[in-house]
Amino acid sequence: RLELKVRTAAEGDPHAGKKKIQFRILGPLPGEKTILFSEYFLSELEKGASSTAEFVLHVPSPEKWDPEHPRLYRLEASLLAGETLLETTFRRIGFREIRIEGNRFLVNGVAVKLRGADRHEIDPLRGRSLAPGDWRLDALLFKKANVNYIRTSHYPPDEAFLDACDEIGLFVEEEAPLCWVGHGAAPVWRKWNPWDRKFYPHLVKPILEMIERDADHPSVILWSLANESAWTPNFARAFQEARGKDPSRPFTFHDQCWGSFNNHGSRTQVGNFHYPGPGGPDRAAREDRPILFGEYCHVSDYDRSEIAADPGVRDIWGEGLHRMWEKILSVQACLGGAIWAGIDDIFLLPSGEVKGYGPWGLLDMWRRPKPEYWNAKKTYSPVKILTKRIPPGSRPIRLEVLNRHIFSDLSEGSFQWKLAPRGKGVLRASLPPGAHGWIDIDPGGPPREGDALEIRFFGPQGFLEDVYRIPVGRPSTKLPFPLPGEELPPVRVFGSKGSITVEGKDFRLSFDKGSGLLKEARRDGKPILTGGPFLVILPLKGGPCRPDFTKDITPFNELLPGWKALSVQASRSGKAAMVQVKGRYPGAEGSFTITISPSGRMTVQYDFVVKKKVNPRQWGAAFRLAGDCAVLSWRRKSLWSWYPPDHIGRTAGEAQALPPGARVDPWARRHPKHPWSLDANQLGTRDFRSTKKDVYWAALRAPSGEGILVNGGGKRSVRAWLGEGRPFLLFAGFTTMGSEGFFASHVRGERRPLAPGDHVRDRFVLDLLGPDK
Repeated sequence: RLELKVRTAAEGDPHAGKKKIQFRILGPLPGEKTILFSEYFLSELEKGASSTAEFVLHVPSPEKWDPEHPRLYRLEASLLAGETLLETTFRRIGFREIRIEGNRFLVNGVAVKLRGADRHEIDPLRGRSLAPGDWRLDALLFKKANVNYIRTSHYPPDEAFLDACDEIGLFVEEEAPLCWVGHGAAPVWRKWNPWDRKFYPHLVKPILEMIERDADHPSVILWSLANESAWTPNFARAFQEARGKDPSRPFTFHDQCWGSFNNHGSRTQVGNFHYPGPGGPDRAAREDRPILFGEYCHVSDYDRSEIAADPGVRDIWGEGLHRMWEKILSVQACLGGAIWAGIDDIFLLPSGEVKGYGPWGLLDMWRRPKPEYWNAKKTYSPVKILTKRIPPGSRPIRLEVLNRHIFSDLSEGSFQWKLAPRGKGVLRASLPPGAHGWIDIDPGGPPREGDALEIRFFGPQGFLEDVYRIPVGRPSTKLPFPLPGEELPPVRVFGSKGSITVEGKDFRLSFDKGSGLLKEARRDGKPILTGGPFLVILPLKGGPCRPDFTKDITPFNELLPGWKALSVQASRSGKAAMVQVKGRYPGAEGSFTITISPSGRMTVQYDFVVKKKVNPRQWGAAFRLAGDCAVLSWRRKSLWSWYPPDHIGRTAGEAQALPPGARVDPWARRHPKHPWSLDANQLGTRDFRSTKKDVYWAALRAPSGEGILVNGGGKRSVRAWLGEGRPFLLFAGFTTMGSEGFFASHVRGERRPLAPGDHVRDRFVLDLLGPDK
């Protein structure tokens, strides 16, 4: 049996007779089964008088609440005068136990990991006020992202949000509305002393009020005393008083629980550290209490001009998040963490201005999933299928599986599978929480090379928790377009005033004698290329942590300026032609060499020595195309085997520069009907202009078919954009995450700083595609 303490308040009234109170508990909901009925008599009160009373109800074996089984009960309290019912009130409740054992955080006796996100109350039109239903919508969206924990940064949320978390199943860390007390981010503390005892009443009051209001919510498992503040005797005293108010839950305090920055020795039951970097889990292992990373893996925001040019930065973020989460899982003391942040902090003012901290969320301001949302869902997935390939002919198909649910056996959910084009089915398999094992699928016939198994897991509450697409045999990286053979007559090379021309059977290339760069390339009479190659070396370009977001952000997307050719040579090499140009930019000197085969295939090589230090985000060579060549298609080596069809990082896809319905002004004060990926600026849609990393191949073509095809071998990246109405395609020899400062440590090992004398060089193959026949 469990003891449930119920506190009531009663007021005197004119009704005659002795009062009594009846308690009834029904559930678990939505059932109406009564599991307890108790009745107590109350002392008589004079009219206008009031009293409080506390009752202990002995509840027989209730089912426990956890986020995978959010079992709720209905507690009813009825006040009667004799047999006359005066009033009935009710509240939803849940039963669960929290305990700290050493550096482990236990819920119902089970050690948990908190897969979290930080949440602000945000509406782009209403500010910090939400419309009815939005609190539940937020909870559902986080639940569907495999998030099991929300930190209510930096204030208690509307009670409707906690109601939704109780019902849907989300752990909540509820934070008092105290932020930057004694922290340099709040300038007022330069003249005030946070150690002064006069501040104590102002600190303890909102903490106790938060507990008084929300202690009945089973979803709330942790109280936060303050955000990024200095631990003082005032907070130590408030902590003790709050513990007396609620001894059933642990407390935390968001400072830095090690190191020298903002560490003043807080000793709440759960320690906290913000932005620990990839070394954080190993450091946490030395702590004697659970450590929570209350903010970690900051979503790109302050590298605003980089994001405006290349939203692909957001997809690359997923690689760092995944590495960090796997480290957190391996360390017992790491309780988990909350990604900063859950939702973009952007407000669209009636004046037309755009304000806020910026696009730092997994969801945008309208609650549309961004690329980070899927990366978080996959990283936090409680079901991992470890099999990467299926041998042709294997029957049954055996898959290696890891159950990362905390409380659920896999048999509480289901696998839905489809082996195109062989068949489909539903499978239930048992595997205890935390266990590793195997599941077998019999497709009714042996799978063949080139088939693919798509498998979806629906969890115990019916939510889609993960999707995998597993190839049978080796996945095809075959180029998608037929290319001319090399058994063709030799190319012709000739000069004219100001130009060098290379001709083949059905193509013609023209180079400028002065610059050595391509002026035009045609195939079957159709213009394809209109300029290039152009060297691109984009340095990292971030920004300060300030709430100064604006819609007027200039994309940082420069071709290296100031090219001057020093020599231009054209020659024959067997049946091919070679154009070599040597020259310099203000920051680099070197050469481009383009070899043109009889089929029109262009092998592009470049080698430049940089003259000054630069830490690049991306470098490579770009070409300008004819205006109609504005449809990008690709196949790439990706982090995940399956993506939603509108995700900019999907394994294969097609993106138009400005398709019908694309929204060039994303700051209009109306809810968009299209996905986030189709918002656009002058460079094209987010889908079109985002880097496609590690491509096997990519093509930029006109609707009629002409364009270019590049072969990346799974090791190079491409990025397209519109410049003055013309499409460009960059073939990048190097690309990395942007310069978001709060995330920088997670990609430091991937950076390639360049010093004077270092080389930027690469070689790639580009094919001219003719119009579809």
